Amino acid sequence: MLMKKEIPAWLVLAIIMLVASFCLAGTNLITKDVISEQAALDEVEARKRVLPVAENFSQVVLAPDASLNNLFIATREGGDVGYVGSITVSGYGGPIDIIAGITLDGVVSGVDIGGSDFAETAGLGAKAREEAFMSQFAGKVAPLKAIKEGETKADNTIDVITAATITTNAVVRGVNDIVKNAQGYSSDAIKLDASEEYPAIEVLFDSSGVLEALLVKTDEKVDYALLESLLGSAPPFEEVEGEENELLSKLRVAVNAAYEKQSSPELAPFAGGTASANPEGFGGPIYVEVTFDENSNIIALKVGDDNFAETPGIGDSVLEEDFIKQFIGKSAPIDIKDIDVASGATVSTQAVIDGINVARASLDVASTVAFAGGTASVSPEGFGGPVFVEVTFDENSNITALKIGDDNFAETPGIGDAVLEDDFIKQFIGKAAPIDIKDIDAASGATVSTQAVIDGINEAFEKLIAPVEEVAEHEEKTVSTSFEGKTASASAEGFGGPIYVEVTFDENSNITALKVGDDNFAETPGIGDAVLEEDFVKQFIGKAAPIDIKDIDAASGATVSTQAVIDGINEAFEKLSAPAEEAVESETETEPESESAEGEKASASAEGFGGPVYVEVTFDENSNITALKIGDDNFAETPGIGDAVLEEDFIKQFIGKSAPIDIKDIDAASGATVSTQAVIDGINEAFEKLSVPAAEVAEPETEPESESAEGETASASAEGFGGPVYVEVTFNENSNITALKIGDDNFAETPGIGDAVLEEDFIKQFIGKSAPIDIKDIDAASGATISTQAVIDGINEAFEKLSVPAAEVAEPETEPESESAEGVTSSASPEGFGGPVYVEVTFDENSNITALKIGDDNFAETPGIGDAVLEEDFIKQFIGKAVPMDIKDIDAASGATVSTQAVIDGINEAFNKLQK
Repeated sequence: MLMKKEIPAWLVLAIIMLVASFCLAGTNLITKDVISEQAALDEVEARKRVLPVAENFSQVVLAPDASLNNLFIATREGGDVGYVGSITVSGYGGPIDIIAGITLDGVVSGVDIGGSDFAETAGLGAKAREEAFMSQFAGKVAPLKAIKEGETKADNTIDVITAATITTNAVVRGVNDIVKNAQGYSSDAIKLDASEEYPAIEVLFDSSGVLEALLVKTDEKVDYALLESLLGSAPPFEEVEGEENELLSKLRVAVNAAYEKQSSPELAPFAGGTASANPEGFGGPIYVEVTFDENSNIIALKVGDDNFAETPGIGDSVLEEDFIKQFIGKSAPIDIKDIDVASGATVSTQAVIDGINVARASLDVASTVAFAGGTASVSPEGFGGPVFVEVTFDENSNITALKIGDDNFAETPGIGDAVLEDDFIKQFIGKAAPIDIKDIDAASGATVSTQAVIDGINEAFEKLIAPVEEVAEHEEKTVSTSFEGKTASASAEGFGGPIYVEVTFDENSNITALKVGDDNFAETPGIGDAVLEEDFVKQFIGKAAPIDIKDIDAASGATVSTQAVIDGINEAFEKLSAPAEEAVESETETEPESESAEGEKASASAEGFGGPVYVEVTFDENSNITALKIGDDNFAETPGIGDAVLEEDFIKQFIGKSAPIDIKDIDAASGATVSTQAVIDGINEAFEKLSVPAAEVAEPETEPESESAEGETASASAEGFGGPVYVEVTFNENSNITALKIGDDNFAETPGIGDAVLEEDFIKQFIGKSAPIDIKDIDAASGATISTQAVIDGINEAFEKLSVPAAEVAEPETEPESESAEGVTSSASPEGFGGPVYVEVTFDENSNITALKIGDDNFAETPGIGDAVLEEDFIKQFIGKAVPMDIKDIDAASGATVSTQAVIDGINEAFNKLQK
């Protein structure tokens, strides 16, 4: 009876629950689109926050296994301005979502940190979401490095959140990955303009031709699911009959066209031939010997040798005729999807394929250089410091042995040190150099460390592929230089003062005896004095000079002391290597004694941050500083920052150092680089005063008054990022800038970035400064270093115009025409990596480069590396620059420093010809 009475109540409750469920479902149905739209808007706003100059974002569709969540190309008024990427990394408390913007020149423009699952510790790791932490990323250049309080700051350092190192490192690692991926996409993507058949696209293929990333530039609505359907496959894509989606059909055609462009024989000429490789299989190395025709088609294949050890009945099926003959006629590189895998033997099959591809790649190298194999080592920069790499190659450029790391290895434990693991190392064995990061599995979360290993392998390979001409030239030089050995001594600056070394060499430049230290030795006990120990000293015996720090084991914790010993050895070697004529000349030298600062005192004032910084310096007869006073009544550097240059600890580090001084020689006052540089400039100026020859001191009245810019105005145009940047400058009689105008009708620097040089705050910092100007003297416009440098170059050029001596101005007709390169062309062919590099240069009347041609029929730099100096982007950066050139003035071709230097040497040599 009671039960019957309860039934109506249960029915009412059930009805209420059903109604509530329907209401919740309805509410969700109504609001889900609104929530989704809001999330999308939030993402757009985040992208704009990290790259404010962008107006629109086009999504790059990435492969499912990409490390980034997404990548966008940012545009403004039809032009690309940078990239925005997002990634999820593991922090201390869980996943951290990171969005980062990057400008076209690789500078981080901003970051946004957080995510719905962000759970870092409150008060510690949670500070990563605070503006104070995120704002420091803007303007930094990757790869970024997290530093603790007290460590030296640079343009790539991020301050660690106190007691939250794991969170900080995770964020820094994530931003580095975003930058690396964005730059990799930018440099490697194949770009096609739109035609009637297809839309404008950018596509990225991996080494096997598989489509990794795709960007479509079209006004049509893009269905990204369609784009993803193309990823993970290799072209050519055959159009499906009756394809309903017109955009997908067009995309198939466009991707095929891009693939054909990147696979063009014109880009990689090939003459065919036979090569072999030994990639790692399941049971050991599998020998593969392949013959290709001129179209890279396989015409013969042999698998296995006496060392073949794959599993009987499984892996050894790769030796069977049916397996082998399916490769005949196929074009390399091969992908495992192109053939029938040996049943149950995927690893063995992949090894055969890797061998074929490595053999094909080695023939490209063999066709251009003489290579006999061998072992070489280098130490490229990793995430935490130099990463030592020692590699052995066979005659086909295949890696046969690889050692990673030495006592100085400092990559992050648990992350970067994964490159030391056996599984990571052995994947390189059998691969042919040069290596690309796409060819191997990067250590998880350690892209920078992985890239350092790859850079080391490739650099070591370059060392060994010296052309025959280069070897012959080296032998000739060796024969023509006589060296009789003997003993010499020298003192190089260590951590605590000069370190004396006495070295004996034999006739082959090998060290036979070495003594380190004298009564003045003052390195830190227990650290720097390790260079006195027998084990340290005896490792030099038998080594040939000159010595490099990579050739020996540095004293633990005493790199500066170690380097001082090495510098002393090399200086002693140079003394003994001086030709006889040079030695005789030095004995009879008649230079006036006043050319060196001999135990005298001088003073000078250089412009600091708040005004002139006065310095008074005393030098001994060897140009070493014996006393230094900084500051006078006019000292006005910022209290608590710039006035650190007055402190005793700062001053005493200069004592014993030899002028001229460079800022790299000392520890700059923290946060006061400008004040530090002012002290150094003052010391060097005082030194110059004491180094003036007697004749110059005796006859100052003969100097024409017009040698200084006396209250006059001049203008100049220097090459910026978008074109020439015009500057008009007025100087007073002390060469100080009193007025500055930047830009004219031709100004074309990037809106929102380079045009910051037009702003009043940027311009007014030059007022009062003395020419010539250095970029270290001012705050560069954020993200616009090239535009900033153009302004500085213009100011300095204008100053030079006003500094021409009166005699030179009054009597130009007496100057021989050849003394300046006035709108003329000259050529030279300095030695590059693979042979002579021909350079033809045209200069204007101000010695600025107006045209540059690189290469002729004899050009033989390494394909894919040294031949980057032929590319338009490399060449155009020289236009507008004045000679003589230095490699620091331009961006060297990646991995091709020798080829780059050859171009610069050619330009300078061509210019010098016009001066004769």
